[in-house]
Amino acid sequence: MPSYKVFYLKERQIPAYRQGTPRPQPYHLKPSDYEEGPTIEAPSPYAVWKLLEDRTEEYAGSRNLVVGDVLQTEGSPIVVMNFWGFDEATWQEPKSDITAPAEVPGGESADRNAEKVESGSSKS
Repeated sequence: MPSYKVFYLKERQIPAYRQGTPRPQPYHLKPSDYEEGPTIEAPSPYAVWKLLEDRTEEYAGSRNLVVGDVLQTEGSPIVVMNFWGFDEATWQEPKSDITAPAEVPGGESADRNAEKVESGSSKS
């Protein structure tokens, strides 16, 4: 039976997710918008939803799944809960602050060109 890791959408993000317009799938979600929840063994995402709704003793401290919450299991794409069920999603990679050197005419990077100018060996 698969184990589903629950990721709860942070409270401040729930209104924006609920009021947003439908987006093309797979949804690209930011990990920073989520808090880690319990791991639940269940045959399907709907069974996870039902276990949390029933508030069994084992999950008494967990909250119910709401629109925007994510379930992740080994070897399968993550799924996000929507008003109509679960849809495929992916974690969006954080954008890197490192930028590639700008290309200049002649195929050399701006950094390499600056080194040549500083050393006095620029091509004419």
